[in-house]
Amino acid sequence: MNIEDRVRAVAATEGQIKAAVSTWALIGKFGWEKARDMTSRRTWYRNLKVLRMAGLADADLSAGNVVPFRRRLIECQAVNSWPELMAAIDKRVA
Repeated sequence: MNIEDRVRAVAATEGQIKAAVSTWALIGKFGWEKARDMTSRRTWYRNLKVLRMAGLADADLSAGNVVPFRRRLIECQAVNSWPELMAAIDKRVA
């Protein structure tokens, strides 16, 4: 799923979709600082809110390297003692 599809899934109107994707493109082209300077304060934060809801973090945007979205896989396992914890860590490292 590309960024436009992700924004479309969370934005309320077609105008919000266009504005957020345009802000995303500005950041990718000119970087965070220049894009922020080119946009009014209220519009900037409104569009950032939509981009965050679409799965982008500030770290993805502020570097100027626009990453469509991050995927994290977190595996959890319940342990009841320190030896079980150490065994789980050993399995993970191996």
